[in-house]
Amino acid sequence: MEKSAVLCNLSQHKYVRGSAVQEKFERHRLSISHLLLAHICWSTEPVSQMKDATCSVTRSPWVGSRFEITTMDKLRPDIEWKDVTEAAMERLTDLWEGTDQ
Repeated sequence: MEKSAVLCNLSQHKYVRGSAVQEKFERHRLSISHLLLAHICWSTEPVSQMKDATCSVTRSPWVGSRFEITTMDKLRPDIEWKDVTEAAMERLTDLWEGTDQ
């Protein structure tokens, strides 16, 4: 079993593999914590939208959810999990490319 970090959205029964973030963003030093922040942003100000990003940080999809970071071999067995790594990475990529890095 893989021992790298897994970000679990306990409220929505979704998880993201931390190794995907590390592999794609290693030179930028982004981590699973950056991915979490990209998914819990909330603002009532439309000006907070990233300049070139196509997704919105004003209404991120995981606002109000509960989380834990664990490993694949320790995912809670009483929950039917959905791997959303690909979609979560697309969002992080869009937001990261929408900044002036």
